[in-house]
Amino acid sequence: MHDNLLIVGIDPGITAAYAALNTRGELVKLKSEKHLNLNTIVNELTQAGRIIAVGTDVKYSPKFVEKFCSRLSAKLISPKEDMKIGYKKRLAENFRHHDDHQRDAIAAALFAFNELRPLLKKIDFVLKREGKEHLAYDVTILVDKGMSIADALRRFDYKEDEIKVKKRIRSKIRKSSAFAELNQLLNMENSVLKQKISILQKKIENLSRDSESTIKNKISKILSIKDKKISEANMLVNKQRHEIDLLNRKIHELNEILFSTKNKLVIKHLKTLGFDEVQRTIEKGDNVILVDDVNVFSERSFDYIKDKISTIIFKNNPSKIIDQKSFYLVSAKNLGIEEHDNFAVVDKERLEKEKEKVNVLSKIVKEYKEERHAQL
Repeated sequence: MHDNLLIVGIDPGITAAYAALNTRGELVKLKSEKHLNLNTIVNELTQAGRIIAVGTDVKYSPKFVEKFCSRLSAKLISPKEDMKIGYKKRLAENFRHHDDHQRDAIAAALFAFNELRPLLKKIDFVLKREGKEHLAYDVTILVDKGMSIADALRRFDYKEDEIKVKKRIRSKIRKSSAFAELNQLLNMENSVLKQKISILQKKIENLSRDSESTIKNKISKILSIKDKKISEANMLVNKQRHEIDLLNRKIHELNEILFSTKNKLVIKHLKTLGFDEVQRTIEKGDNVILVDDVNVFSERSFDYIKDKISTIIFKNNPSKIIDQKSFYLVSAKNLGIEEHDNFAVVDKERLEKEKEKVNVLSKIVKEYKEERHAQL
């Protein structure tokens, strides 16, 4: 085979690398460098030889590699699945390299070489059999582009025949003045031209098949992307349906609460008595509220609710400071309150009973204090 025919592997990235093999699988050129651009790689490799194929180590070839192939009209060879690191190490173990980028480039080049090796061996065998090893360079390029070995050889045979025919025509025209003989020679040349046309038609057919395959691959990719988007849209729809179901259940629960409040009182539910929460939540006419932690408060909060709220239902014991305020402070413990995020439902009768207990207790405490004061 011809040493000037190269099979290249490229590993693109911030640090890019390339490896070039000849058609015997021998490493001809190897390089890795930060910010190695496309023009530099093209110039350096085209000085080394004619690139017939480019390999990658991933299933979907990077744009950088595709641009390189397009620039040089070289065949792109990719694996069916991304190469594992262990596999790349085994491929490159017999070649000296300085970093992982060079290793990956060597693995990509070797993969492409192994894919082409059966064809290269066949070309070599046929050329030796026909005694035409001198045509190795040109025949390999044509076969790499899709032409059969026989058609590639025939093409060069036709060129040689064409030269011979033209020589015979010129010779016979000089030697003979008979138009019939000239016509016969012209017919021979016409036959050669027909054979050339036949070769060109086969080449067109091959190009057409390649184009059809490319279109099918593009359509397949587009359909795959479309299916993925449909799947994502279905997942989003299902999620929204789930959220709608949750909201419908909440609405149903709220409706049940609203229709069963004959002897119930719907009150607002606060986490604390912090001023921001009180100002945002409490309005005139609320009267009764439920508070998770009454010991988180501010004096501004009490000033704000003193003319609006008469009863505070608490979940933890209030401090003495709050006991001194002019509110009914009722424990939620014995009320059987039904709690929701921003409101709660309490039985009116049970609330009134608990408030009465608070009244009685307040009177007892007051009388005790007065009696104690009188004794002193």
